[in-house]
Amino acid sequence: MDPGWARAVLGVTTVALLAACGTAPSGAGPASAGSTATSAAAPAAMSAVPSAVAPTPLPTPDPSTSLTGGSQGQVSLVVTVASSTVAYLYTRTGSQPGHLWVTTDAGLRFREVTAPPTIPGAETSDPPNIVFPTATDGYAIVGQAWDRSSHLERTEDGGTTWQPVVLPPAAGSVVALAGHGARVYAVTVKCASRSHCTGARVWSAASVSGQFAPVAGVLPEREAADGVGLAAWEDSVSVLLGVGATTDPVTLRSSNAGATFSTQPGPAAVACSPTATSRQVVWLSCSTGMAMAFQRIRLDQPATGLGVSGAGTGGTFLAPLSDQVAFFGTGLGQDAGLYVTENGGRNFSSVSSGPPGYTGQTTSYTFSFLTPQIGLAAAYSGGLFRTSDAGASWQPLPTP
Repeated sequence: MDPGWARAVLGVTTVALLAACGTAPSGAGPASAGSTATSAAAPAAMSAVPSAVAPTPLPTPDPSTSLTGGSQGQVSLVVTVASSTVAYLYTRTGSQPGHLWVTTDAGLRFREVTAPPTIPGAETSDPPNIVFPTATDGYAIVGQAWDRSSHLERTEDGGTTWQPVVLPPAAGSVVALAGHGARVYAVTVKCASRSHCTGARVWSAASVSGQFAPVAGVLPEREAADGVGLAAWEDSVSVLLGVGATTDPVTLRSSNAGATFSTQPGPAAVACSPTATSRQVVWLSCSTGMAMAFQRIRLDQPATGLGVSGAGTGGTFLAPLSDQVAFFGTGLGQDAGLYVTENGGRNFSSVSSGPPGYTGQTTSYTFSFLTPQIGLAAAYSGGLFRTSDAGASWQPLPTP
């Protein structure tokens, strides 16, 4: 698998597909070896999964149109959540141009908008890293950093139109993107080759403006070819550098929009992807080689290891929804299935076996939850499912 693909999927949906095989540890077992996290206590039974809450549909400009199905080859489906009712879905069949779809009623209906443009003749990430800090203001990384084609595109009308974001030529190539609410952040690097990128720098913009400027805080020098971890929630920013590429990875955190950064040792892993759920909390998904392990980090406090892990080839994922609620899933092993925590990862309880084909068949899915009850699951090979009862059951959406 192309490393760019894996990093993109991790950045959007915290799902990793690795070449290594193994048996997924129990959903109630300790975090896998290889992580620097402090092991959490073994999860015990939690309170019942939240009862189903019927979604409140919002009107959409047009009725749903058919999503591209899997009959024409592999279809990439990635969901990026912008609010409790708005989500964007990216599809791509083979080498054909991608498509972007939006729902404004929590997944009941989708309509097609305009996908971020691709670069003719250039190798591009598939799927692209698409971030919507607000329901209508979105950004996408187009191209690859190593061939210097990587740059940002932005939309301020929910994907109806896209425009390039102009950064100074000396900035380098964009490799990471994150944001929520009023601010969005990007990290640029300068690549001498596919395997050698340095000079990581953080840029910031108001979500609605798209006018990026470098933050004042300076990042230490680390190899960045294996990817840069970036998570942000308004003025709170976390950056991971050197993970998987050096013996001295670092985690940098800022609570003042990048004006200053504090530095702590980074996780000992192959690759990591952080996801912020507030100014104070970041959830971390890390590949440890044979498995995926997870951490929860409060700003300026040591990371806490979560008591769940799974085989990378089993579609193992962590989908945090808030500081307290997160969904975990793994497709392989005796405890394969979906789990939920409602207390910040201290305990996880079983929810279901997930959508069709998720457990036991290693069908690759991406998961995103809009609320504790409503979620979407998209299969790479084609197929989209929705839950309205916190993952207990999944209903297929039309994908002819």
